Amino acid sequence: MVRAPFLFEGPVRAALHRVKYRGEHARGRDLGRRLAAFVRDDLAEVMRPVDLVVPIPLHPSRLRQRGFNQSELLAAGVVELLGLPMVKQLARVRPTPPQVGLGREARQRNIDGAFGWFGPSLDGQLVLVVDDVVTTGATLGEAARALSMAGAAGTIGLALAREP
Repeated sequence: MVRAPFLFEGPVRAALHRVKYRGEHARGRDLGRRLAAFVRDDLAEVMRPVDLVVPIPLHPSRLRQRGFNQSELLAAGVVELLGLPMVKQLARVRPTPPQVGLGREARQRNIDGAFGWFGPSLDGQLVLVVDDVVTTGATLGEAARALSMAGAAGTIGLALAREP
């Protein structure tokens, strides 16, 4: 299951681009609070069994370049409101070119095997995986696969926006 409260267009697209490419961290935290309000108001029943929150990681080289992880900024708002722990032991184990402009199959090939879990067994926990934008679900699906291999009982994907 993947949920996103907004379409990736207009003011939401502009706000996310300002976060990602201009480093507007306060705007990112505000968007995270809006995402958390969506979870609280519209997904309360689904979220009750969630044990922890995992942001989609950037590869270390991209993190050094950008200086922050936009998915982590969004996830911070969610964990603050829901009182869940954020765990950052999912890692991008190989650099991947940006997904922008790729079709469904190319996105899947691009992200295959990109994530690994470097923490203790998830031992049947339900994990909320947070990303900024979902287009085909390839990134969230690959993250879910890595978390499942680490013992997660299941995952719920949550993004701020989805492609129209």
